[in-house]
Amino acid sequence: MGIDILNYLDDLAGCDIPSSSDDAYAKLGLILQNCGIEESIEKACPPSTKMMFIGILFDSENMTISIDTQRLSEILQLVSNWLCSTNCTKRELQSLLGKLNFVSQCVRSGRIFVSRLLNWLRDFPDNGKIVIPTDFKRDLFWWQEFLPSYNGISMILSDEFSNPDQLFSVDACLTGCGGWMDGRYFHCSFPEFILDQNLHINLLEMLTIVVALKLWGKHFTNLKVIIYCDNMVSVRVLNTGATRNEFLQSCLREVCWIAAVNNFELKAKHISGCDNRLPDLLSRWDLDYKFQLDFYERTKGMSLFRDLISKELFQFEHIW
Repeated sequence: MGIDILNYLDDLAGCDIPSSSDDAYAKLGLILQNCGIEESIEKACPPSTKMMFIGILFDSENMTISIDTQRLSEILQLVSNWLCSTNCTKRELQSLLGKLNFVSQCVRSGRIFVSRLLNWLRDFPDNGKIVIPTDFKRDLFWWQEFLPSYNGISMILSDEFSNPDQLFSVDACLTGCGGWMDGRYFHCSFPEFILDQNLHINLLEMLTIVVALKLWGKHFTNLKVIIYCDNMVSVRVLNTGATRNEFLQSCLREVCWIAAVNNFELKAKHISGCDNRLPDLLSRWDLDYKFQLDFYERTKGMSLFRDLISKELFQFEHIW
């Protein structure tokens, strides 16, 4: 059995079980000494449940990672300065990206609001200044809105979703939407301002996910959440964070905002329409009374709670 070590440039971090940690720490010191590598004694951290690594405090007892609030304030000020700027150099852009990437190590939802900045960097000339595009600033608005509400502490969330903490499912038809979560449910006809846009069903399905997360997101704090959906486009967009459609991009940004503020991880899984029957019935609630009867028949004996939906939930709250 070896010793688990992680390195980032000249920074090293190790982890082990409590009974072996002191021995592993001593062995690592000997390895560095035998290799002729000089260790920075003042930065060395003996085995502990708290460890500072690459500027992030890892706490294995509370399972959290955190960033100093002063550093967050500095990054927020930098973002505000950028929003007042009209042009920049490549070096300035690289500096900004480095700081936002740093915060994204703790805020996973923030990574989508760095990707477009990275794409711009790839096409940036080595010399001179160029005008900052509008889309670039829209991503910075997300950071300006999020950072003041972030206390610098995030839960260490696992990539393992075989045992999620919460499940819910949604569905939409051309006239309405519905969602189901452990006896909680909602159904609603789309407001007129949505119907007037003649949106494709793919867009309505994604919008329904946004509505469900606005409604139930506060219950998901520090959880791993799986959403079941019978629309392949919505599943792909949620899991990849990529789409060229502007409406889907707006939905995705709303989803990322809700996930970041409530610190939960979301993954989507595709299921067939016949396996998504309850949300399907809820989405067609106002089309025919038979859908209501079928829903109550399938949920007979269950404890039910209906969440009421306001038309404001269908509106995008932010400019990004």
